[in-house]
Amino acid sequence: MPQVNEFNGYYIQIVSDHHSGWSDTQIIQGARLNWKNAHKKREFPYTHVWKMVKDEPKLAAQVGTQNASKKTKTSDSGAYTSSSHHDQEDNTHEGNESESRPIGQKAAKRKMRGKEKKDIADYEILIKDTSKMSDQQLIIHNHMCSIIKARHGIS
Repeated sequence: MPQVNEFNGYYIQIVSDHHSGWSDTQIIQGARLNWKNAHKKREFPYTHVWKMVKDEPKLAAQVGTQNASKKTKTSDSGAYTSSSHHDQEDNTHEGNESESRPIGQKAAKRKMRGKEKKDIADYEILIKDTSKMSDQQLIIHNHMCSIIKARHGIS
């Protein structure tokens, strides 16, 4: 139910604001207030449903990841940094962020295709007919073959 997910978002927002000393009832009241403000003063109609499913993995997993994905721009360098790490010293630069991210599906496929093409090209160089090559071409060919053999661990 999208409305339950939305209400859970309001609840998580209140929890993540770290209201010291607030009971669970006060947190729920704060989430209800946020709901009312967003929905023309209407009460959240599915509180009983939310209470039953709030501890389910789908909704409970959102509590830890809510702030982890938010990013804010730093004022000095213009680089992005995770908002959950404001306490740490800010050494983030635009180039460093891509180093920690995993490679995407499309990029992985392109990388594999590139390796396949490179392997095919290497194989074609290794099996090339050397009988009609000049001495200079033969020297270059033998050098390229030694590089390819070293790259692929061929002795």
